[in-house]
Amino acid sequence: MDRTFHRKLSAESIAAIVLLGGVALFCFWQRTTGMAIAGALVMAVDVMAIERMIHTTYVFTGNMLVVSKGRFAKTLNIAVNDIVKTELVPTPLRTSHYVFLQVGANRHLALQPDNENAFIGEIRKRQRPYEKDL
Repeated sequence: MDRTFHRKLSAESIAAIVLLGGVALFCFWQRTTGMAIAGALVMAVDVMAIERMIHTTYVFTGNMLVVSKGRFAKTLNIAVNDIVKTELVPTPLRTSHYVFLQVGANRHLALQPDNENAFIGEIRKRQRPYEKDL
């Protein structure tokens, strides 16, 4: 059975998107060619950030974790049994948390699922498929 988790909207990510929008607006307000180009570039980055924030999903299918970060990014497939360590870590401003995954010996991922504890529980449940749920 598949299980899907969506990305959590944190205060830091929303603030970053609002800040990028403000910078783009300021660049367009200046009415020079250089600032208009800079504003268009900042707006493109802002659109990509919004798209990534809205469309990021973490899907458990069988024994795989499929991380899809939107239409502009490549999908990442991770075998659940390759996950060595899961840890819940606070963000730098301590307003939210993210799930830190160690995959194999030297690969690390930081994911922000909506329900961190259920996400970690799903990883642990799928790492032990031979044990029955109580």
